[in-house]
Amino acid sequence: MKANFNLNYILSTVCSYYGLEKENVKSNSRKANYIEARQLFFYIARNHSESSLIKIGEMVNREHSTVVHLINKVYI
Repeated sequence: MKANFNLNYILSTVCSYYGLEKENVKSNSRKANYIEARQLFFYIARNHSESSLIKIGEMVNREHSTVVHLINKVYI
């Protein structure tokens, strides 16, 4: 059974782990640690929430196609 976490909770947890502010993850910056945090947020949100790709992308100002691309790059 898939856990159903809130997107705000997931984003807060990822930001806390990386020591970042939510605004950093939502920004257009391409700093490696921001991208890595965004990618992890997308992966966890997709696999542990009931939210659509569109809603996940909107959370950090990205298109759903970007969400799919970054989820497919995760190596866990």
